Amino acid sequence: MWWFLEVVLKIYKPSSSNIYAKSLHKVLFMINHEEYSMIDGWPAENERPMYFKVTSEIPLLQDTILRIFYIGRSKHHPLNGRDTIDLAEFLVKRAAALHPLESEDFRVLYSDSPLNFIEYLLKLSAYSFPDTISLPIDYTPPPMAIASAYWKV
Repeated sequence: MWWFLEVVLKIYKPSSSNIYAKSLHKVLFMINHEEYSMIDGWPAENERPMYFKVTSEIPLLQDTILRIFYIGRSKHHPLNGRDTIDLAEFLVKRAAALHPLESEDFRVLYSDSPLNFIEYLLKLSAYSFPDTISLPIDYTPPPMAIASAYWKV
């Protein structure tokens, strides 16, 4: 996720937020499995189910989810708060499905600071006013939230 956070926008400059989001979904193995093998036919047909099981059934690291939250909060990255919350929800659900396998050595969902997650989620659900509107100098807009994102949190 560090690469998506620090490098992608500097080098590749995706032309739209849709391309950035699709690329992020591909890297996190969240798209249809056939898309990965349709160009070169790798892995072989009989190895595909095991390969995709191994690559998609993985624990969720704290750094990964926090970087995704940072991407969603950043004005420089083309991913909005609602899409980030949906992405995080999918990753948490996928990792939670591994709960029966959890042990001291294999943590599926772990955070040493769970309040950071809640704080980021609430910030992602906040409405941010567009930079293009002009407000009076002495006016401070009230903090507001996007209802659908807020209640999802």
